[in-house]
Amino acid sequence: MPEVTAEELELLLAESVAAFEAERRKSVVKPGMKLAGVRARGPFREGGLVFLPRRGRVFFFGDLHGDPESLEDLLKATGFESLAGKKKNVFLVGLGDYVDRGPDGVGVVVRLLGLRKKFGARVVLLRGDHEDAGVNKVYGFADELRTRYGAKWAAAMDDFHSLYSSLPHAVVTGNGIVGVHGGVPEGVTGLKELAHVKRGALTQVTWNDPLEDVAGGGFAPNWARGSAGIKVFGKKALEDFLDSVGARFLVRAHEWNRSGEVLWNRLVTVFSTHYFGRARRVFGEASLEKPVNNARDLVVKEF
Repeated sequence: MPEVTAEELELLLAESVAAFEAERRKSVVKPGMKLAGVRARGPFREGGLVFLPRRGRVFFFGDLHGDPESLEDLLKATGFESLAGKKKNVFLVGLGDYVDRGPDGVGVVVRLLGLRKKFGARVVLLRGDHEDAGVNKVYGFADELRTRYGAKWAAAMDDFHSLYSSLPHAVVTGNGIVGVHGGVPEGVTGLKELAHVKRGALTQVTWNDPLEDVAGGGFAPNWARGSAGIKVFGKKALEDFLDSVGARFLVRAHEWNRSGEVLWNRLVTVFSTHYFGRARRVFGEASLEKPVNNARDLVVKEF
């Protein structure tokens, strides 16, 4: 990716934050409303939740972790830029974790924000657990900013923090798909609550993992992630959540070892970087017009 100066980066991030924040202000969903009750001709956002209409197609991609090569391969494999440039009804949804671990998080974010600036609401960028300044100080992105921008790195980190705070955390489609980075949040039922989650629930949306043998199929502390505030969730928790919003299945990212895996027929994981040669690099594609029944209606493609 071409080098971006600190001043260019500051301007791009400020413009992007303003655009994301402006979208957040819509209030459409009523308490208790499910997807079938939402009437919208085009995409819109309420709080941290983006709604995609029943028109066209959608591509979902998972973690990129500072890997611009995988991003370019993804764009080539989906043909998104060509399709969107021809005014086709096509959406590109990023499920979070654009930075950390890899060599060029700045390049990945700049490229994605450039696509967003060019194609507007056709590009949806969700927040993951690595869209967090504290996490960035542990897993490499803060060091990348220090190396690139020297004394200006802290100001750049502050600008990224503002960007993270402006991003939505979930997407739903009119035909019944929910997308998040991590998983189902405990205690959140319905679209309205999902759109306006509190801090603890936001942590769970970006961090939680599915687990086959949770007692009773509900929630339990996710000690593998190092915190009781982060949960694992079972089949019943997933089904109850999907039923509460009126959706058929969940697409998420977050776990490289589950990439491409379908669980309980109602959950699928996509991971879109090779992750140091360990991960299966995939994206998901689905029609927004046809009814979906389960997670196998998302076509998972390796690239």
